[in-house]
Amino acid sequence: MMNNSPLQQPVIEECRSGRLPFPCPIAALLLCAAGLFPDLRALDRDPTESQAPAIQVSGSMDREQRRTEPATSVFAQAEVVSTSVSPTFKTGSTHTNTIGLVLIYIPAGSFEMGSPMEDADLFTSSTRSRDEDLHFVDLPQPFLLGRTEVTQGQWRAVMGNSPSKFTGSDDLPVEQVSWNDAMAFCAKLTAIEHSSGALPAGWLYTLPTEEQWEYACRAGMPASYSGELDPLAWYAENSGMKTQPVATKAPNAWGLYDMLGNVWEWTRTHHLDLEKYATSQNIPFRVDRGGAYGSGAQFCRPAYRSGRDQSARDPGIGFRLAAVPSP
Repeated sequence: MMNNSPLQQPVIEECRSGRLPFPCPIAALLLCAAGLFPDLRALDRDPTESQAPAIQVSGSMDREQRRTEPATSVFAQAEVVSTSVSPTFKTGSTHTNTIGLVLIYIPAGSFEMGSPMEDADLFTSSTRSRDEDLHFVDLPQPFLLGRTEVTQGQWRAVMGNSPSKFTGSDDLPVEQVSWNDAMAFCAKLTAIEHSSGALPAGWLYTLPTEEQWEYACRAGMPASYSGELDPLAWYAENSGMKTQPVATKAPNAWGLYDMLGNVWEWTRTHHLDLEKYATSQNIPFRVDRGGAYGSGAQFCRPAYRSGRDQSARDPGIGFRLAAVPSP
């Protein structure tokens, strides 16, 4: 009888469960042996190994167009920065929207995205993937990002339902929401606040790109993984294997909470290598970031890239709101 490798056994189990897009485990194992099997990080659990072909993230983001009409408060200041006029608005300044969600101003800037090869030695080589190759990214536009993940109370205020597995507090992050669900929330909240005047014309709520997400997560931190995770994140070692109320750990240097741990966070960005190896060309995959309550420390790193079918819902994934100028 063939002995299955640490990679092959999860492949077999996931095929049998029907959660991987390969009806036949033998076919999946052949792809695995050839190095063509999709990244297991697309699953709703943390992987132990990855054989996905590497891709180089381009380093370019969706470049939102500058707006020309007048704006107010924090939005006006973001406009000042984007047009290179001497800004008065400071990193860390905030705007509270109509559902009580606090957004923090994130300045334009450049950073080194990814991780150095030395990070592979901190845990195991399999958790520092080749798609983390270091590259510089320029973010020419400032944006606003939620100080916390969207909570169950905030979700209910907009959508009128409660999709989450974990309950007991409105301050728990909403989960069991797909990328499609999250974008529907963004569109509905944008319409509500445009109608009330709370969100200036020319701005919209959306998900951050993965470049925006990593830039904000790092908050000026260098590319190499460093520092204690316990003060910052709810993860497998301290969460009790469930989500915890947002903002109960320490924030990062820019005042953002739970960028690592608690729930994975959807981004706008397509996960191109997963889409390339999906069996159906009509299945879009999106990048999610940050790790979750059940993740090991090796997955709760600013550079770690995960992804899944954008229609997927599970208790480990939620999202964080961004506000950007309309394209």
